[in-house]
Amino acid sequence: MANYKVLDADGHVRESVPGMREFLEPRWHRRNLFPNDEWDRDLHGKLGQKPEGPEDQLAAMDEDGIDVMVLYPTAGLHVSALHEKDYATGITRAYNDWLFHFCKEDSSRLKFVALLAPQDPAAAAEELTRAVKERGALAGVLPTYLPQMPDFGDGFYDPIYAAAQQLGVGIGFHTGTSADSLGGQRFRKFLSAHTIDHPAEQMMALIATIIPT
Repeated sequence: MANYKVLDADGHVRESVPGMREFLEPRWHRRNLFPNDEWDRDLHGKLGQKPEGPEDQLAAMDEDGIDVMVLYPTAGLHVSALHEKDYATGITRAYNDWLFHFCKEDSSRLKFVALLAPQDPAAAAEELTRAVKERGALAGVLPTYLPQMPDFGDGFYDPIYAAAQQLGVGIGFHTGTSADSLGGQRFRKFLSAHTIDHPAEQMMALIATIIPT
């Protein structure tokens, strides 16, 4: 068992707003980069780890016995709620650049998937290509919650799927609990909403992709 490696295929990173601003076009600099919510996600700070940088991330991995972690966004999972598609695309580009440099602390242990903005599939396809070829992203990720947008089985998203196929990488669908998500519409406590959102939102994304509209 000494050579047994532990891989966390769904690790998460805490986005650094100051860090992302370094890679964000000046025209997109705003006080809050992503939509915020007021959920008590950690029982007033009693639960979970909160790495503030790659050194903390690696230390937390050592503590948990994790050899390699594939990083997914946290606040970035709400990118689909941004109304301005150009801004949403700009945010994903800055996030992917920031996370690339984050992972350079130890690229043998820290891997990442590229955040994509579904609002503009053509731009998302370009960003996926750039992130994979120039930044070493292993795949792309789309948020499951799509306010006022077609389901993922719609041809609207074909540019993203075509780019992934050409690159030979996968596309992941990941939920982010929000006030407007399925669980958030039903429950007032984060744990309850989160418990519903993960299986339900993932199942809806799967249904959308295997039963095209």
